[in-house]
Amino acid sequence: MYFDGINSQLFLHESGGFSDEVIQQLQEKSKLTLYPLEEWHMSYKPSLTPIIFVDYNDPTFDPADFENPSTPGKHINMVITQAPLQLKTADLLKYGRLRGVFYKQQSFDDIVQGLQALSQGRSWLSKAVNEQLISYYQSVLVRYAPPHTIDLTRREMEVLEALRIGKSNFGLAEQLFISEHTIKSHLYKIFRKIKVKNREEAVLWAHHFLP
Repeated sequence: MYFDGINSQLFLHESGGFSDEVIQQLQEKSKLTLYPLEEWHMSYKPSLTPIIFVDYNDPTFDPADFENPSTPGKHINMVITQAPLQLKTADLLKYGRLRGVFYKQQSFDDIVQGLQALSQGRSWLSKAVNEQLISYYQSVLVRYAPPHTIDLTRREMEVLEALRIGKSNFGLAEQLFISEHTIKSHLYKIFRKIKVKNREEAVLWAHHFLP
């Protein structure tokens, strides 16, 4: 059962850090369905925006390598659960399109409210996390090298374009028909030329300067 205004579909990776009992209670209270991620191919609705809930403490989940199976190259929005109150910026950035954070101490009613907000296309990020991310992105922008001073090869431009849409190293290699080792070499040269430190900063540079 859905309420008016829903435009996102919520998936749980390995229960998303919730017990089966809590999942059932959350669904009853929020009037939303929380789909197991392993049922993606049976449950995914193309008209809705997919959001994955993942336990912050789950060492097996690598969000950088997860793409929408129905839209290759497009990463999915992420929500982390069971998070500590203090989060490093690097921890936030590794989830890519982070839409929400539920803390370990979060109350049941807050989680229900957050689920409803996310299902309606809104974010569920604290003021502190928003300020943390804004501060980081502003610091990145002021470090960018002007594009007219950059001498990227055609292949490096292809790598950067694919990186911009969220491709993993494996995805980059597969798309460009080269080895992952060669991809890493290209990325090293690109990072040095555009004066960024990692792929997150390179993606920001690409969005800012590439047509």
